[in-house]
Amino acid sequence: ELADDALVQRSQALNLMAEVAFNRGNLKEAEQLYRQAMAGTSEAVRRSPDDPQRIFDHAQNVFYVGETARYAGRPAEAETAWREYKRLADRMSALAPDNLKYRMEVLYANEDVGISLYNQHRFVEAQRQFEGAAGPMGNLASLYPSNMTYQKEYANLQAWIADTQRSQGNFDAAIAMRQQQIAGLNHLMDVAPDSEVRKYLIIAHQGLGAALR
Repeated sequence: ELADDALVQRSQALNLMAEVAFNRGNLKEAEQLYRQAMAGTSEAVRRSPDDPQRIFDHAQNVFYVGETARYAGRPAEAETAWREYKRLADRMSALAPDNLKYRMEVLYANEDVGISLYNQHRFVEAQRQFEGAAGPMGNLASLYPSNMTYQKEYANLQAWIADTQRSQGNFDAAIAMRQQQIAGLNHLMDVAPDSEVRKYLIIAHQGLGAALR
């Protein structure tokens, strides 16, 4: 019954409250709030089905419903939410194909579906998802070498691919991917060091050690 602006503002407020609850570890409260926010953004999309920004806003709530399910140990529910997130990402990208933000949402969604599959021990399917996102992400990282978001996300996908390979017993492939990831992160540390890149590098070495065991 709310007007469009009021509906959006209410959903944004609920989203912020959900974020606070999530960061505090109150997953049940966070999920309830995200679902309330999602109901509002769903209505906003119903009213303006071809507005990519409305779809983007709705997709963020859908993502976090999946994220709370993931952290609560319900990977199948996370998969359901993230496949819907992927559908929304594909839709917004189709409506605005030149918008890199929306194209990134498609890659994030592929990665998220892969994570949910990995957490269900569906490693072959997970690997396909990660590799499907890694190719375009690697291209973006090459085209925009100063964009740290692209560089870090590509490194993150390499880590997931390595872990799926290791989980399938493909240790040589896992080792090679970790070495490739470490080389890229070392380069980032040389040109644009920051604490997050250093954290990724530590985790990458831990992953390499696990593959070498």
